[in-house]
Amino acid sequence: MKSFPRIKGCNLFLTGGYVRDTLLDNPIKDRDFAVQTNISWELFLQRINEIGKIYQTNEECFTVRCNIKGENIDLAFLRKEEKYLDGRHPSLVMRTNSLESDGSRRDFTINSMYMNNKGEILDNFKGKTDIDAKLIRCVGDADKRFREDYLRILRAIRFSIQLEFKIENKTFYAMKRNVKGLGIISVDRVKDELNKCLKMDTKKTIEQVLKIEGMTKILDSMGIYFTAINKRRR
Repeated sequence: MKSFPRIKGCNLFLTGGYVRDTLLDNPIKDRDFAVQTNISWELFLQRINEIGKIYQTNEECFTVRCNIKGENIDLAFLRKEEKYLDGRHPSLVMRTNSLESDGSRRDFTINSMYMNNKGEILDNFKGKTDIDAKLIRCVGDADKRFREDYLRILRAIRFSIQLEFKIENKTFYAMKRNVKGLGIISVDRVKDELNKCLKMDTKKTIEQVLKIEGMTKILDSMGIYFTAINKRRR
């Protein structure tokens, strides 16, 4: 395993897709790190600048995009989120030092794991169990996860197609109960997620959409609909 960046006063953990894809033996595109620390935001940025170059920061979400030793990486403080008022973004983000608290805000169990610099997997929500069972399952209360971000309904479909996993029953029924929430998400974000699904497998995407009663009506209201087109191959 490639060595971790060293930032004084910080413990780093690989997170999200990196850990999931490592367990699935899938190609790794980049590395995202969760940062456990008590140092101030300002000192954190200063210490990154001492060893690398910062491209972008977001103090409200405690995230940094930077380059350290020739590698582009994303760093984010461990955090917890509250008060999702728009069905997409948290209105309050707070720092935490708890991996479990940070993991509890994530969408699906397969994306809630962490890996330390020894290569050990830290798994508070049975993500590895669901990977072994090939299941897409929400972290904690599925209805709450989707109401925090309705776009997660389409992300569940995307991961199901991409990984060839089944959507766990409670998660699927929560998708059906909350599907109307997609109507408040921007059309561009919905189109982006759908296009990712369609590029992977058009047939499975349409099948999944049709399984969720009311989704096609919502997509139609957004000017998004499916049309069969026959093109003669040359």
